Amino acid sequence: MLVGISYGIGIFTFVQISKTNSNLKHLYNDPLQTETSMEQIHSDFKFAQRLMQRIHANKTKQEIIAVSEIIQEVEKEIFSAFIELETSEIEDINGFYETEKILEKWSEAKGTVITSILISSSVTSTAQAREKQYAEDFLKAIGNLIHFSKHQREDSYYKILEINQNNVYILSILLLLVLFVGTAVYFISIQATIFPIKNIIQKLQLIAEGQLTSNLNINSKDEIGELAAAFTKIQNMMLQEMNLKKEEQLIQEKLQNAQNQLYSLIHGNDSLAEVSQKTINFIAGFLNLQIAVLYTYYEKAKHLHLTATYAISQENVKEFVEVGEGFIGQVALDKSIKEINDLPEAYFSSISGIALVKPRNLFIIPLIYSNKLVAVVELASIFPMSDFGKMFLKNVSGTIAIALNTALIRGRKQKIKFSKK
Repeated sequence: MLVGISYGIGIFTFVQISKTNSNLKHLYNDPLQTETSMEQIHSDFKFAQRLMQRIHANKTKQEIIAVSEIIQEVEKEIFSAFIELETSEIEDINGFYETEKILEKWSEAKGTVITSILISSSVTSTAQAREKQYAEDFLKAIGNLIHFSKHQREDSYYKILEINQNNVYILSILLLLVLFVGTAVYFISIQATIFPIKNIIQKLQLIAEGQLTSNLNINSKDEIGELAAAFTKIQNMMLQEMNLKKEEQLIQEKLQNAQNQLYSLIHGNDSLAEVSQKTINFIAGFLNLQIAVLYTYYEKAKHLHLTATYAISQENVKEFVEVGEGFIGQVALDKSIKEINDLPEAYFSSISGIALVKPRNLFIIPLIYSNKLVAVVELASIFPMSDFGKMFLKNVSGTIAIALNTALIRGRKQKIKFSKK
């Protein structure tokens, strides 16, 4: 009930303040609009005065007629502006009508001057003086109206400030009332509502500190229970995401350590055969593979030569493989990874570089350096290659290719020196 009362008071106050703000806009904008219109009248009249100066200069009749027509158009605009201002709320209405009368007198005197010049090519000093006097009186009167309008607008501004300050007081009182009602509702609420919320807050604080395994034991079926269920769901999702990130971090660390070990192992002054053997020994041991072979590509001969084996005799492996021959030759030709799983045992002797063994899964990867084929590694296992293994092989393929290419070039240089000797 207290909440309903405070809610009703708030709506009533908001409606009243909205109405007040609407009136305040009207209170400020009307003088501003009147002031703008009068300033435009002042500007137009000064323009008409400049045109009258040209007429007083006794130019040709044709020019006088043209200028007088322009003056008449400006005069019409000025009178139209006065008519529009009559419908607005002007505080100094007497001054406004007096200014309008002066404008009419000036218009009459101006007409006399122009007519005299057109008829007799001259004008009496008295008529000319009257026109100028009325013009000065009008500019002074319109200036007074503008000044009065500015003063009125300033008064309106301070009134608005005062009213807004009162509104602030009202809103402050309303806020205090709402706070009072809210406090009353809080203390009136049953403890069964407060304690679960405090429990959730404590769990959120624990989560903020990184403790995601803390359980929230709330079994109620009301809104608090739904909130607790949603909280538990979010908590489980955060815990799962954190575990995945930890797992990914461990995988990356394991990959990086393995890459560093392999790099240290094969980068040195070893021969091509030594580098090849160290490479497949490390890969097979790290990925728990059963069989592995490495073929080095000789570009001039256009074939692959067996360089190293793991857990299989070289007598059981083809020594040379042509590009495009079998799985290894096809990988060398396409320069792309090939994976074969669950192959029948009868096919291995004819299509695999591993002749007499019968693994069920193959993973063949080309080693590329500077977009050129350096070698092909064929790996055999009783299990399909894991995603971790594939990621590792892709990461280290470039490092192995560089080491093999360096060893191959080193070997060629040593052969050249030996042949020269």
